[in-house]
Amino acid sequence: MDDAGGAAGPNVAAQAAAAGWWAWAGYSPGPGSGPGGSSVSSDSVGMDYGGPSLAEKWDLTMFAIISAVGLVIGYLEASGIFNAPYSKFRRERLANWGYVSTRWGMLAIDGVALLIVLLFYLLYAGDEPYHTVTFFIYTVICVKRILEILFLHRYSGPVTVSCVVYLLALRAALTASACASILFTHQDDDNNWVSLLLPVPLVAFGLIGNHYHHILLAQLRSNGKVHPQRPYRVPRGGMFFQAACPHYLMELLVWLGFSVVVHRATMYGILIYTSCQLVGRAVQTRRWYVANVRGFPPDRTCLVPFLL
Repeated sequence: MDDAGGAAGPNVAAQAAAAGWWAWAGYSPGPGSGPGGSSVSSDSVGMDYGGPSLAEKWDLTMFAIISAVGLVIGYLEASGIFNAPYSKFRRERLANWGYVSTRWGMLAIDGVALLIVLLFYLLYAGDEPYHTVTFFIYTVICVKRILEILFLHRYSGPVTVSCVVYLLALRAALTASACASILFTHQDDDNNWVSLLLPVPLVAFGLIGNHYHHILLAQLRSNGKVHPQRPYRVPRGGMFFQAACPHYLMELLVWLGFSVVVHRATMYGILIYTSCQLVGRAVQTRRWYVANVRGFPPDRTCLVPFLL
């Protein structure tokens, strides 16, 4: 096999390995969509694309699995049977592995997610607009979360190592699944600029709204310190006057817009998973506020002002 310039060289092995990867994934990339922009045709990998490819079947399977897990986690969160054990739901009995700073724990979780996104893009993305736009947005989402962890969020205490491992494993699996779905499945309208850019304002609105409400939460702790007798106070400002967790609503808007940009089954599964998890946690958060925070208005909804 010749390299992109038509001369045999060191790229032969890399391109052969890429072809094997595309074949295993069942992906039929278009011109310029192999690693480094090389063209890997269906003939070069010996695949018959008369029906759904292996990657497309995998994409639908991941949708079913991720959605089902999301429904279970959402139920467990909303019912209080099991809440992800951080922040106000931290559980001392899960501290068998000890504690770590919440800031460093969350930084590890989102740092690994960013690393996965960058590695997938650098190793497997081509030069087509679909890959560029989707991975740019994904990177922005990850970087925004990391900057907030480093410079904005005020945490009430440490988190257990077991919680960090649990959340890191979930985040890594979901991120890798999303990246694989973006790269190794193909749709005819992938590079349509209208479908790529139309949902971007929704993503931007969600990111800005989420950040704004995170600022309001951080301002509850003056000078970045947590009052030992009063670690939690009634959030005010923005949509906090109508809902307990409007920052969750804004985050859901981010993932809704991004899912439309990606338009892959796995990403829609992640949207369902995230929606179930955040709605469930919002329900339990409101209950916790009503029971534990003096002066919390009982007429505030959980997530969507006046509705939910």
